Amino acid sequence: MGKSGYLPDVSSQFSFWREYAVNSLREDSYESAQAGLYNLNHCLTDEYLVRISTNDYEELVSDRTVFQCDHCTMQQTEIINKGQEDEKIKVTTVPTEIHYTRMKIFETNCSAVDQLLLGFSKVPDFKNKSDVKTSSMNSLVQGYQTKTKNCNTKKYWICPDCNQENFQIDGEWNTVKSVREEPFTLGVITEPPKKPKHLANSLGYPEKFTRWFYNFLEEIQAKMVLYRIEFVSQNGHEMTDTGYKDTGDHK
Repeated sequence: MGKSGYLPDVSSQFSFWREYAVNSLREDSYESAQAGLYNLNHCLTDEYLVRISTNDYEELVSDRTVFQCDHCTMQQTEIINKGQEDEKIKVTTVPTEIHYTRMKIFETNCSAVDQLLLGFSKVPDFKNKSDVKTSSMNSLVQGYQTKTKNCNTKKYWICPDCNQENFQIDGEWNTVKSVREEPFTLGVITEPPKKPKHLANSLGYPEKFTRWFYNFLEEIQAKMVLYRIEFVSQNGHEMTDTGYKDTGDHK
């Protein structure tokens, strides 16, 4: 039994259900293959589950513009050399990316200090002492007044992950247009394609299901990498459990 609060060793369960799902697909047993993937996904704890939502998936794929938080980070996974002998999953730490559908922009009044700092930030430099004596005050006031007309308010958004405020700087947000090429993982997958009731309408279903199957499997395996990293961090060793056996009929 694992320690309280620690991730359990799910290596044997994961291996069993992965093999079960893949073998079911090879036998064209689509319902069993789907059930195998669902069980494989639920080997992981809630924090590492791949969500199943067509709407969420389409939003993430259709618009890849995200806001980057200045205060927290996330782990990003991508598969390198897919389908080759040296295929591997790369995990990197990047600023947390928040899709625009998860955020809301707020506006607040600038404080007196903010207005003072912003007002003087673009006051022109003076070339010589005579300029300072004759016109520096006029220029100073004009520069301050021009700038403060546009700094009475400032915009910001609150990161839903860390609850920290992210302010707009010089009218710009800290955003990025994700241009990662496939394969990439999103942590969410569409609902499975529906199997037609009649054989005449089933043309194309095997291809659609197979594509969905491997997309889902890829997402789960990426989550398993993160799960394994955390397990090793907590326990100081790899997962070694080999005692899991299926006890029921899943077909």
